[in-house]
Amino acid sequence: MYHPSRHTFSTKAFAQFLCVLSTALFFCLFPPGLSAQFSLGPTAGMAATGFRWPSDIRTNPASSPRPKFGLVGGIALELDVSKSTAIHADILFSQKGGKLVSNVTNAVDGDTRYESTITLNYAELPILFRIYTPAKPIQFFAGAGLGASFGLFGRDEIAIHYEKDGVGPVTDIAFRNVDYRDVYKRWDFAAVIEAGFKREAGQGVFSLGLRWTGGLMGIINQTGSQTSEIDQLMNKSLAMTMGYRIYLF
Repeated sequence: MYHPSRHTFSTKAFAQFLCVLSTALFFCLFPPGLSAQFSLGPTAGMAATGFRWPSDIRTNPASSPRPKFGLVGGIALELDVSKSTAIHADILFSQKGGKLVSNVTNAVDGDTRYESTITLNYAELPILFRIYTPAKPIQFFAGAGLGASFGLFGRDEIAIHYEKDGVGPVTDIAFRNVDYRDVYKRWDFAAVIEAGFKREAGQGVFSLGLRWTGGLMGIINQTGSQTSEIDQLMNKSLAMTMGYRIYLF
């Protein structure tokens, strides 16, 4: 049983904070007359994703949360403020989600294993401040920032494996739910940190990076007046991406 949670998060307030912070960073770092280089290009990679599960699931020996893998891809934009600092943003299609395996034993069916695999597809916009090492042609970087995600579509696959008297598995059933909008929140917000390197190549730069994204709010819609720990289920992911950006000016 999930215990009530008193933790609340204002989506509207955080969205306003993100807009104000982004605007303030832009005008502070890019005053009128600033001469900066702008680069743009494709980026793609793979992510190991999962959820920050409620404590009763994490501590239950019969339940085993597991990560899943998803695709990340889109357009990367970067504005070089100086030789060692930059503002970086991505417009991404990002697959997130997780897997939960539960084992149940009873006298009728024997050992039964339930596998729930949730895939959530987002349009994602992370905005980060990067610091680069000064040496060239290879520059290492570290970055941090905030990200906003808009839910597009998703799927929950449930597979049931059971066996009796050591025979089986007998049946493998998959249930799919393609309409998740009544369960999961449309918007998600996250903290983002990253590290990697870029190398000058031709008219632009090649980049390779590792990025961790941690959700700042629960992604489950609360139902009714009572809340529970499952309402605070949060996204998390670790992605490796590579890309090539061309300097436009």
